[in-house]
Amino acid sequence: MAVTVICVSLGLSSCQNEPDTLTPVEQTNDLDWRSSSNNVLFPANAHPYGKSYEEWAVLFWQRLMAFDCATIFSENVYGLDQDEPVFFLSGSVGTYTVDVTIPKNKAILTPIVNYINDFPCPDTSFHPAPGQSLEDFLQEGAAGFIDLVENIEVTLDGVTLENLENYRLSSSLFEFTGNAELPTCFDPCVTGTEQSAVTDGYYLIFKKMSVGQHTLHLYAEIPAFGMVLDGTFNITVE
Repeated sequence: MAVTVICVSLGLSSCQNEPDTLTPVEQTNDLDWRSSSNNVLFPANAHPYGKSYEEWAVLFWQRLMAFDCATIFSENVYGLDQDEPVFFLSGSVGTYTVDVTIPKNKAILTPIVNYINDFPCPDTSFHPAPGQSLEDFLQEGAAGFIDLVENIEVTLDGVTLENLENYRLSSSLFEFTGNAELPTCFDPCVTGTEQSAVTDGYYLIFKKMSVGQHTLHLYAEIPAFGMVLDGTFNITVE
């Protein structure tokens, strides 16, 4: 079980000059992306590059959990395994500032607050109740953590994004293979072999940003754990 956090703050001007540069594959058939009040984001029910938000969230975790302890907590993580048309940003817990360079031809996925609930774990009491599916069990635990999140705020270049509650998702069961080092630094339930998981949390997918400098900021609180999440990404798009 593990949590990651990301702060994003990008001005609406980042996409105002090039909204029509999005190719047809970036659009959704059931909702015109231009109808979103957060026009720097793909709508929550969109399928950027042919995948749903849930599918991109799963890829986020499958990629991240493959890294070792030294990499997963360093800025080097942003330059590795970024072959998808969506660039994955991952933050940390607490207050942090990160400088990152992103290619101009990529959309950007960043969770605000997210959680992975995986199985099995060393704690033998951690298992589904009789008659309960593994998927329901893991979803229940992940939702219980994310339900505690309060006071979410995201800004992009100083402009506050709205209706962030629409960007929460709970995934179906998926498989991943985590790095065998991770139980020592990040997630005690990682086995180093293929195992099952779900994710719950708030995920944002930004459309391609204009070339230049952008600031992405995220804020959230989890009072039950005394946690304040306050992160800033200084983004260079080139």
